[in-house]
Parts: sequence; structure tokens; C-alpha cells
Amino acid sequence: MLKPRPGYEIIVVETYFEKGNGVHAGIHVRNVPDSTFPKVMRVRFPKKLREAHEEGTRFRVHARMVDCDEPFLHTNHAWEVEVLKKR
Repeated sequence: MLKPRPGYEIIVVETYFEKGNGVHAGIHVRNVPDSTFPKVMRVRFPKKLREAHEEGTRFRVHARMVDCDEPFLHTNHAWEVEVLKKR
């Protein structure tokens, strides 16, 4: 069970495959539709975890929105992550 961290929300994210469309092809991470953030937001997530699990795997993580030109969700690579069932 994840412990609360100041400034971060606990959300569920999932991996998906994306090709082309202005980004590097490969496994990316997005938040699931029932999250408080829009599904289209990118999630900065550890590459080792993305590559260690198959596409569609869900994770429970701490995240916060980084507001810049193109807002995204940030997770801390050093913090615990719960691996959930594949959707």
C-alpha cells in the first residue's frame, strides 16, 4: 500500500504502445480514464518498469502535474510502485 506524499496524488497508470505521431515509438504510460487527470496527459515513468512489464500493465503510483508548455504527470523513479493486473 502506498503511503501519502505531500504534493502528490496516488493514481493508476497503464502502459501502451505508441508509434510515430511526433513522439518516440515504444511503450509509453498514461493515466487510466477514472483518474482525476485527463487520459491524454503523458506520464514521466521509469523506463526499466515500462520495459519489464507487458503492454497494458497497470501501476499505482504517486504523481503530480507539471505545468509547462505541454503539461504532464511526473512520478519519482525512487519511490515505490504497485504493479497491478493487466487490464
